[in-house]
Amino acid sequence: MSSRIRVVTGPTVEPVTVDEVKTLTHVSHSVEDDLILRWIKTARQLAEGYQWRAYITQTLELSFDGFPSMPIEIPRSPLQSVTSIKYTDYLGTETTLYEAGNTDMFLVDTEGEPGRIDLAYNQVWPSVTLRTLSPVQIVFVAGYGDSADDVPDQVKDAILMYCGWRYENRAVETGWGMRGRVVPAAFFEILRDNRARSQL
Repeated sequence: MSSRIRVVTGPTVEPVTVDEVKTLTHVSHSVEDDLILRWIKTARQLAEGYQWRAYITQTLELSFDGFPSMPIEIPRSPLQSVTSIKYTDYLGTETTLYEAGNTDMFLVDTEGEPGRIDLAYNQVWPSVTLRTLSPVQIVFVAGYGDSADDVPDQVKDAILMYCGWRYENRAVETGWGMRGRVVPAAFFEILRDNRARSQL
């Protein structure tokens, strides 16, 4: 079944700072601070997509084109909590099946990796006709924590390496790519060992 994920509320900080990148690249001016911050965000997003993880606390929405098979594996680890589970029927009426803390219909596993959601005992999806596109939405919170200190050093090293590479390769980019982007292979090698599983 087709599924999609999008960021509802992004992280408030990045795993590494502009100053850390400037130290790495020996940049002493502030003219390129905005550019460096963009590199940091790009590296973080690439790394999160490759590892199927969220680093700094963020809110995401996972949508399905129908009621999914259970249990559902959440495609961003570590899962902190599930905020809501809703569906929209063919008339456009939205119904909330779950809100945080309500265990009547669903069970949420935040201890394992990836995090999972399952129907509680003797519960089933409603027998309704859904709208055709993304009728089921699961909003959840994921990430290691609110601070860069919560993010593994391995991830920070990969982001710094990527930013250093971008600094040295402004125009011509060599390496191999993911989803159409050209990225140095070492970036993925640093991140390979800590990939989470994903349904997406």
